[in-house]
Amino acid sequence: DWSSDVCSSDLYYNTFEYEKALHYINLALNQDNNNAYYWRLKANIIANGGNEKESLKYYDKSLSIEYNNSPVKIKHQYFMNCQ
Repeated sequence: DWSSDVCSSDLYYNTFEYEKALHYINLALNQDNNNAYYWRLKANIIANGGNEKESLKYYDKSLSIEYNNSPVKIKHQYFMNCQ
C-alpha cells in the first residue's frame, strides 16, 4: 500500500537510511507520480544522501506539480479562457 510506503520512506529518511528511504519513496511514486510531496521527499533524500545536483530535477518536478495545481494558475487559466 502506497501510504505505508511513504511512511516507511519518511521513517528511513529521518533515521538517515537514505537507500531504504529512496526505495520506499520510489514505490510510492509508482502508485502516485503526481504528488508534489513525494517528489520533494525524493529530492530531500537524494540531496541528503550527497547528490545535490541530481536532487534539483526532483525539486523542479515538485514545484511544477504544485504550480500546475495551484489556485493562482487555475484562476489565471480561467480568465485567459474568458477573454
